[in-house]
Amino acid sequence: MLRPKLLAAPVIILGLLLSLVPRWATAEENPAESDAEWQILCTIDHQRADDPIVFPSQPGASHMHSFYGNTTTKANSTTSRLMSANSSCGRNMQTSDHSAYWIPGLYKKNANGSESLVTSHDQLMFIYYVRAGGPKGPKVKPFPAGLRMISGDAHATSAQSRSFLEWTCGGGGPITSKIPSCSDPKQAIHASLSFPSCWDGKHLDSADHKSHMAFAAYNGTCPRTHPVSLPKVSYEIDYPGITGGPSYELASGGQYSMHGDFFAAWDAQVQNALVSECLNDARDCLDINRDGNILFKPASDPNPIPPINLANFSAHQTTVVAEPTSASPTPTHTHKKHPTAKPTATHKNHPTPTPYYSASPAVAETGSETNALPAAGVAGAVGGALALALAAYLYYGYRSRRRSQRQTVEQIDQSLDYFDAGRS
Repeated sequence: MLRPKLLAAPVIILGLLLSLVPRWATAEENPAESDAEWQILCTIDHQRADDPIVFPSQPGASHMHSFYGNTTTKANSTTSRLMSANSSCGRNMQTSDHSAYWIPGLYKKNANGSESLVTSHDQLMFIYYVRAGGPKGPKVKPFPAGLRMISGDAHATSAQSRSFLEWTCGGGGPITSKIPSCSDPKQAIHASLSFPSCWDGKHLDSADHKSHMAFAAYNGTCPRTHPVSLPKVSYEIDYPGITGGPSYELASGGQYSMHGDFFAAWDAQVQNALVSECLNDARDCLDINRDGNILFKPASDPNPIPPINLANFSAHQTTVVAEPTSASPTPTHTHKKHPTAKPTATHKNHPTPTPYYSASPAVAETGSETNALPAAGVAGAVGGALALALAAYLYYGYRSRRRSQRQTVEQIDQSLDYFDAGRS
């Protein structure tokens, strides 16, 4: 039997090595979650100083937002209005996903001191829906139509937690908490933002637009206060041709205030099918397409799945116990006021950026942080340290796997052709 003194040195060394591992490497998305997911690809559709979650029915009350998905999103958007409109999403999902996704607009400082809204319609958003904890995590329920939530802090003036927000250059390299400066012109700025997946099961919204939701633990389990596990949503945003730096800032103010809004409005039958076949049956539906009543992946996909027949799934929406308790605050424009731009409605030909499928961290940060070894003894310390090391190893493997799943140029062009066809 080894003596405690002999174990002490290895434990200390292991602890020092683990302290060098970035916190996000052990706190991000479970590596197995890529085995239970689907993805939606949307181009930016329009930009308005509206926010139907924070400032409902108050046109112009918000800072400028870039809207993806639903083509009609504005201040007076409601669930029924969203459900009656198409989306800017590709792969023939325009009439399947009516949800609205939005983030603050991006501004560039000009040499004369003025600022210009970046209106390029080549901005892309990849929206991931995953099962928190992967195949071993709790099974999930579909989003009830009209559920709203916000991730991130629109008023942040310093680094937000990397457990839900990351900025990178081209989707790789060093991770930052603000808009980065990318030295390689081929590596555009890229943001990753994830949302909580645990719902209280009662309210579609809350006064702060966050309290009705909570982040799941690393294994996907939800707290007792928010017992319903929903799909975990994350945004991957590409800004083709923009290398960032101090001349860029967000409409919400500065370079740290990235945040996102999500307004769920899925066709019930399609969502029920995706939740059942992709998340709860643990399939990788990364590039899911629709052809009539069939959901499928391209024949060239390295991870094929059986075709999904929508006729086999219910068209009923998830029921909600209580109606939302959404606040309608008076506008307080604490952010810098930017000039209003009028982006054109014409969508030019898109470039062919290579999207990066980075991890989408969504782990609740509860309790106080400590570097102290647990009081359960040296054996417990070694076991815990090895578990953390294994988690970090698996996570790095997961990021590599996501990188290997980059779409080809032809797949992106096909997705964007769907979008252009839907707009014509």
